Amino acid sequence: MLIVVAFAGIAGAMVVVATGTIGARSVTTINGEVFTLTGDLTVSSFSTSISTATASAAGTSETPVAMTSVGSAANDAITLGHYVYSVNVTVANIHNSQAYKVTLLQAGTSVDDVYIKQGTSAAQNDNATVTWDLGTSLASHVYEVDIVPAS
Repeated sequence: MLIVVAFAGIAGAMVVVATGTIGARSVTTINGEVFTLTGDLTVSSFSTSISTATASAAGTSETPVAMTSVGSAANDAITLGHYVYSVNVTVANIHNSQAYKVTLLQAGTSVDDVYIKQGTSAAQNDNATVTWDLGTSLASHVYEVDIVPAS
């Protein structure tokens, strides 16, 4: 799953995407933002903000964060006062225990990988908010989020 985001400032956008089978791709453009998605997962929003707390990384390749009905949180290491970028990922097609690598790229360079997974009893609309620390300044170029099944 590849999500390309033309960064448009602090405000986020809501996205509704049709789903399909694994490997199917759909492209949705909303307010200049381009999202290319596979059928397993959808993206419902993205945003940037300033972090209000320091947080240790949650969601590694060894221990991906399970998406839940009430929503879970996965992130790289977050520093208080830094800009953060968040995207909400939702289960569209159930594949129990399937793990995904979620990578944020700035100008084609990886910021970090965060891992999420569908739970052992996954349900449609289970979700997780994935967040990355962007540092003390925002880049003026396109951000990309790449979501692929973890190997």
